[in-house]
Amino acid sequence: MAVVFGGILCAYMQNGYRAEWAGYNLSAQAQAIQMVEEAKSAKWDDSSCELTNLFPGNLRITTNLMDLPISGTNRMYVTNYGSLTWVTISSNPPAVVAFIKVDAVWKYRRKDTDMVYTNTVATYFAKDQ
Repeated sequence: MAVVFGGILCAYMQNGYRAEWAGYNLSAQAQAIQMVEEAKSAKWDDSSCELTNLFPGNLRITTNLMDLPISGTNRMYVTNYGSLTWVTISSNPPAVVAFIKVDAVWKYRRKDTDMVYTNTVATYFAKDQ
């Protein structure tokens, strides 16, 4: 009986750890997607381009609080590393697209060990899309 209940308890605890990790993972992914959507909604026309303001030097680094339940000091942060690359598809007629890549780096602590994970979101988009 002890072996059976020990196995059940161990499986229950492992399930809790996995559910906690999934929450962190989903929150980090949402933060990365938020940066991509912000770039996609920027004004991009022939006179000005807000993308260059969002990504000065074609790089943007932000640190945000993860969207998780907070109790006391368990605040978790995610750091987003966003990059913007202009890709010329054709020169005649001129066609340029933007390539946005965001790496969301976050820590997960389990049993006094910090593990670092990275979620990546990448997309191409053109003017007025």
